[in-house]
Amino acid sequence: MNRLFVKSIVIMVLLLTANFAMASINVYMYSKVDVSGNEVSIDDVASIDSDSDLNIVKEIEKTVVPKSLIKDGYLDANNLADYLKQIGYDVKVYGNSVKINTIYPKTDLDIIEPVDEILVKTDVPVKVVLNKNKIQIGITGKALKSGRSGDDIPVKVRDRIIYCKIIGSNLVEKE
Repeated sequence: MNRLFVKSIVIMVLLLTANFAMASINVYMYSKVDVSGNEVSIDDVASIDSDSDLNIVKEIEKTVVPKSLIKDGYLDANNLADYLKQIGYDVKVYGNSVKINTIYPKTDLDIIEPVDEILVKTDVPVKVVLNKNKIQIGITGKALKSGRSGDDIPVKVRDRIIYCKIIGSNLVEKE
């Protein structure tokens, strides 16, 4: 009886030890992520589920993914699993790949307003759009003055001069 009890305890200890030794770390890849900056960490591209040590999960989450693994904006699941195995983590990766969109913060250069460029130049043919009673007609004319978007300029159409508002590149409108 005593031997049976000891054997039962030894078997239970072995089973419990085997369960802890086989504790799995599961990495579930997102399908698409937006990442700001230059570094991509595992936490950015996947969630991690594990019944093992929480510190190991945190270490994996902070692991930076090498740029060489991100090809054409995609991180492949097999490449991620191989990389994590190389650095000492035995994980199971779920998903195929993750699309990574890198978002860079705005710089002072992004804030500069675009230059209000000249859209119509003198003596250049322009398309004149005539709007009258919900009817729109397009004809060709010749600009008699250069201007920017919103400027009123004289345009020669056949033998007449009409004033039109610039609405696009070589495009004016007469209401």
